[in-house]
Amino acid sequence: MIMFEVSQKLCTLPLHCNFIIALQRVSSEEAIALSQLREERIGGLKYLLKDKYVKVLTGSIGKVIKKEAYDYGNDSASLMRNTSAEDIKNFDLSKLSQEFRDKLPVSMSVVEALCQPRVEGTIKTHQSLEPVLTTVMAKCLGVVSDKNSLYRYVYSTVLQTGGATQSSMNQSAKVYDVMSGHARELKQQSFVELFESEYIKWRDSAPPDTLFQITFDNVDKFIRRRHSDKSKPNVLKHMVQAIAYRDNVPTVPYVPPKLTEITGLDLLPTEDDMNTMIKEFANIICDIWARHFPDADWMESRQHKHRYTDFARKKTSKVGLL
Repeated sequence: MIMFEVSQKLCTLPLHCNFIIALQRVSSEEAIALSQLREERIGGLKYLLKDKYVKVLTGSIGKVIKKEAYDYGNDSASLMRNTSAEDIKNFDLSKLSQEFRDKLPVSMSVVEALCQPRVEGTIKTHQSLEPVLTTVMAKCLGVVSDKNSLYRYVYSTVLQTGGATQSSMNQSAKVYDVMSGHARELKQQSFVELFESEYIKWRDSAPPDTLFQITFDNVDKFIRRRHSDKSKPNVLKHMVQAIAYRDNVPTVPYVPPKLTEITGLDLLPTEDDMNTMIKEFANIICDIWARHFPDADWMESRQHKHRYTDFARKKTSKVGLL
């Protein structure tokens, strides 16, 4: 319908197909008058097209953006719906941003155009705009549907870890920056369960009769205020962390016998002990001969290898407890 109206407007305008030839046939004054008339008519046509097409494009883009947000809100496989403690722990901003660009291309283009500075010659790169664009889209999608709450959970965790007060968290929840207080408490409980499950899995994966060692360490955190005064001085927090280490060397529980049960034969070396000592003495004697007699360097044994050397070379397995 709009294109039909535009075509009628075009037909009523006295525009010449060959304007240059027409100007050659009339006087200079008439040519100037016709040129001005042509510019005025074309300018009016452009204004008419701009006014109508802006309204049409605005409505069309709005419908596309609403459809993108609606489809994304109903997508059960979207990242914004994955709000488990494991998903929050493994949150990746670049993956969320890429999903927005794949599933919300028009919306992301509009937001990116709004975020570009209006200074000539200044263009922000996609890398510098990525956190801003992702935050804006995540916040808008959180308003569309409460199920799209991954980013708010992540932001809540960041603020709580940084020591934000309860009142500031509640104020941020009103503008959809973080989750509400009850939702945050429930998520903290899931973090505790995730932590315990990782520790239990780490403990149960150890071989039988494995020894563990628990170590406590003091951690001092000095928080410097940007503008400190008597009411807001610098803070020094004293904390403690507990770490459990797992012994790589396999051990067998040893139950010492009673003194009344020990005999003289128990104090003598066994046959296996004798064979082990013979091999060790042979290596020591060969090393002495090779060191003092150059022609006997072939007798030098390799580095003496302890039976637990391979276990001791492994990286120590540890897990945090606090």
